[in-house]
Amino acid sequence: MQEQKNKIDYKFPNPVWFTFRVIILLFISLIFFFLLFDFLRERKIIGDVRDLSGDTTFYDRDYYKKSYGSLRDLLYLYDIPDDNNKYYGKYWEIVHAYEHYVMAKDYTLGARAGLDYATALANDEIGALANMAETVVFAENAEKISELLEDLNGL
Repeated sequence: MQEQKNKIDYKFPNPVWFTFRVIILLFISLIFFFLLFDFLRERKIIGDVRDLSGDTTFYDRDYYKKSYGSLRDLLYLYDIPDDNNKYYGKYWEIVHAYEHYVMAKDYTLGARAGLDYATALANDEIGALANMAETVVFAENAEKISELLEDLNGL
């Protein structure tokens, strides 16, 4: 008889109740995670790239690799204002020059294909790019815009 009193009877929990408690625990954990994320974003610990107005390293990669199309996409994606400020002005200037370059290249190819109006439009775009090369606002872009212009002369 003594042996039976020391023996512990363990019952397994009800599987439905156990599942319900696990789901509630996961729900509370998710709520905590989203509250923590919002707190950190509000404190500017994590957040948008454009919130770091002085940090332009994110855009420098495409700028120095001469991936102006990708740079343009990033500027539009993050809704960076198109003005001549000291942080993003040089990027917008080279992006606008690249847009003129692409249009001039496309119109030149259209003129070769026999489109009547394409020659005039190509000359307009080349003229706009040449004007940008003469009136460069940011000195770093002078050489890059000149390279784009020289590439068009090779067509």
